[in-house]
Amino acid sequence: MEEKRGAVLVCPLNWGLGHASRCIPLVMELIKQNQEVIIAADGGPLRLLKTEFPELQFIELKGANIRYSEKGFSVFMMLTQFPKMIWGVYSEHCWLKEILKRNNIIAIISDNRYGLWSSGIKSIIITHQLNIQLPHFWKWMEYGVNKLNRFLIAKFNECWVPDEKEHINISGDLSHNCKSVKNVKYIGMLSRMNTVSENSQDKIYEVLAILSGPEPQRSVLENIVISKLSNKDKNVLIVRGLPDMNEAPATNGNITLVNHLPASLLKAHMMKCRFIICRSGYSSLMDLAAIGRSAIVIPTPGQPEQEYLAKYHHQSCHHFMLQQDTLDLDTAYSGISNCKPILLRNNNLEILISDFLIN
Repeated sequence: MEEKRGAVLVCPLNWGLGHASRCIPLVMELIKQNQEVIIAADGGPLRLLKTEFPELQFIELKGANIRYSEKGFSVFMMLTQFPKMIWGVYSEHCWLKEILKRNNIIAIISDNRYGLWSSGIKSIIITHQLNIQLPHFWKWMEYGVNKLNRFLIAKFNECWVPDEKEHINISGDLSHNCKSVKNVKYIGMLSRMNTVSENSQDKIYEVLAILSGPEPQRSVLENIVISKLSNKDKNVLIVRGLPDMNEAPATNGNITLVNHLPASLLKAHMMKCRFIICRSGYSSLMDLAAIGRSAIVIPTPGQPEQEYLAKYHHQSCHHFMLQQDTLDLDTAYSGISNCKPILLRNNNLEILISDFLIN
């Protein structure tokens, strides 16, 4: 009888649903290649991946409880919580040592969890942030922050960047022009939109708002979008990004709210609606590039990464950026007509995973 070769441990960060959603195509390919998979996650990502892969083994892995405020996530707030983040990395590393003692794990794929590396087995980190961006006032700290970031990345055997290496890419300076990181492999984008067929739908909404990210900012944007779109002449679908809530869809005038949609149904609405509104999170931008759509992108206040990505794609005329506190949708509806979306094909996951398992 053939001996089992052991499991691959897949661990997405719990910071919204984006890290979990971009792990979906990787997990699907691992399963396709008859590889045992164990998923370690918590919160929304854990519930999302349990919905997608109910047959797999799951382990709850708590992350650092990073606090947001209704005014956003300022750099000052990040600095005050920096010790908690470092402790989270150390705690994850200690947790992993215990898990490896109790499970036959042959490799780790960690999405932005910097403590999940091991010198004994192959360890991969997925991240698009090789050059962490800080606001202008805090630029003097970027060198030190990136020095630490690259030190932690170097603990892994490989750093997989979900983007193209060429000049047409999604991440801009976040993942490029960084020669000091030696273990980088550009693997092409990861989007669950490329793993599903479009689900046919009779109901077509003019505006689709896709909400995501940590609280309370997710709820803040939801309330703003509802107030701006209520009683207008456009029919609106709001996907709240809450996979753990089971309430039936609710309709309030011209607005329909659903907590979560499976990827095939979400893709159908993204393809057929006239306008898409979403955060400028990296996974959302990959989903848009997978189907070749432009969107009205709204960075989470105080998140330098999303602010950089929104500005980068706005200046490149891929998407139209709006600030959350001045949500002028009429201007955006007009401006997005001048946008030309990026259309990127999915990478060759079959070869990527095959090489990963062999080597």
